[in-house]
Amino acid sequence: MLQRILAGWLLGGLLVGLPGLTAAQNTPLDPLSNAPPKGVEVQARGPLHEAFAQPMDPQPQAGPMIPREPPAPITELPPDQKPQGDNVQWIPGYWQWDQEKSDFLWISGSWRVPPPGRQWVPGHYQRMDDGWQWVPGFWNNAGQGDLSYQPQPPASVESGPSVLAPNGDSIYNPGTWIYRDQRFVWRPGYYMDYRPGYVWNPARYYWTPAGYLFNDGYWDYPLEDRGLLFAPAYIDPTLLAQPGFYYTPSYVIDPGFLASALFVGPYCRNYYFGDWFGPGYARAGFCPWIDFRYGRFCYDPLYCYYRFGRGGLAWDRNLRTVFQGRASGALAAPPRTLAQQQTLLRNPVNVGNRNHLMPLAHLSNAGNLGVRLAPVSAQQRPLLQNQVQQMRALSVQRHNQEARVASPPGLSNLGHTNPYNPNHGGASTLMRQPERVYSPNHVNPGANIPHHSAAVPSAVHHAAAIPAIQPRMVTPALVHHNTPAHTAHYSAPVHRSMPASVHHSAPVHRSAPVHHSAPVHHSAPAHHGHRR
Repeated sequence: MLQRILAGWLLGGLLVGLPGLTAAQNTPLDPLSNAPPKGVEVQARGPLHEAFAQPMDPQPQAGPMIPREPPAPITELPPDQKPQGDNVQWIPGYWQWDQEKSDFLWISGSWRVPPPGRQWVPGHYQRMDDGWQWVPGFWNNAGQGDLSYQPQPPASVESGPSVLAPNGDSIYNPGTWIYRDQRFVWRPGYYMDYRPGYVWNPARYYWTPAGYLFNDGYWDYPLEDRGLLFAPAYIDPTLLAQPGFYYTPSYVIDPGFLASALFVGPYCRNYYFGDWFGPGYARAGFCPWIDFRYGRFCYDPLYCYYRFGRGGLAWDRNLRTVFQGRASGALAAPPRTLAQQQTLLRNPVNVGNRNHLMPLAHLSNAGNLGVRLAPVSAQQRPLLQNQVQQMRALSVQRHNQEARVASPPGLSNLGHTNPYNPNHGGASTLMRQPERVYSPNHVNPGANIPHHSAAVPSAVHHAAAIPAIQPRMVTPALVHHNTPAHTAHYSAPVHRSMPASVHHSAPVHRSAPVHHSAPVHHSAPAHHGHRR
């Protein structure tokens, strides 16, 4: 589908992007012909749609409490063009709270190729005693029926592989807790075959008001093959009150922009793109994707794929120089809104100046991004609208189910029939979840990692079946953890003797700020969680 992702462009003399991909020029935008609707402020920074990409959460937790009730979802019509392919779906947008502006931001819908064997379960807002909380969506196993809610899993006891990888085509899949027979059982990590052209997402848990949902590991496509990502927008509340108002996103996040401005946000809930540089955002918990680890040694899965599978040391070094330069102010930060970007592009000096990063492109210029589009036919539009309605209905159904499970027994007014109806009344009886802020350390992933030179296909056949994962090492005995008494201690951790060439970095401390401008030393030895 897409021929390039995170394409390199020259920034301060550095070629920043993913390996094997070329840069694309942004053409000046006509402020009249390509202007968004009046009252819609398109943003050049913000959260990525969680169906497009989600970071790993090292410790699933409730998100921040939102003081205001979210508006009803807007009527969002898909654009009249989509990426080529029969299995591309339109995943509708949703509201997300912007703590910095104390307002709701519309996360535009996106065209998405589902991961093989997966279906999207949309998130929803849940009313709590003192506010609202967002319950994230996730890619569920397509063959799974009802959602199964479990107690909070214990802290991970993963300590890395006990032996070296059997060959250069192996990746390490971290261990995880599995809830079985009313207790947690530790499933140790193991090596498995690397799949060229696929990104491995390890198993994880998702927090909900009703308990925790387990999502086993699965393969996904690289970002360039996932679809088309549209920019978020602030929408004037007066527009929402107008009868018949609808919104069709038309500004695409340039995939050539993401590599040098991608962050894991607070609570490890979302990826953020754009200008989140500087010590203030670091203290708030924004961590560059190249520095994020969800365990002692496991890097961000996207970074693992692009750095260890395709990029190499030079790509990593150049990318870090850009992040450090932007954080320190030595390099210019990208524009934050479409209006700021258009102002830069109107100046002929800036059109060819690669020191200015242009995050957005109009859908009509998608050919400059290497995206092959196909028109959405009149026959397809009713089907798309029906899919959107089904997705919204599934979100409401999930809300009601989790409200029933989470509500204390003996109370009848459990949640709301329609969480998106701004005129509903009554109070929720759901208990508030504790708030915890995750601020990862700035970590140095190390650079002296053996680079595997196996060729990666430029295109992915989305319909191809992915063979089942076969463990490639004998795993230790299972470790049991009884529930629901979370204060009970699990059996003694499995202590694994590490080879002399394998080292672990210090664990991530949640309270320490991230210093983006600190120098990075590329002398650390090899880590795990990637191809060796």
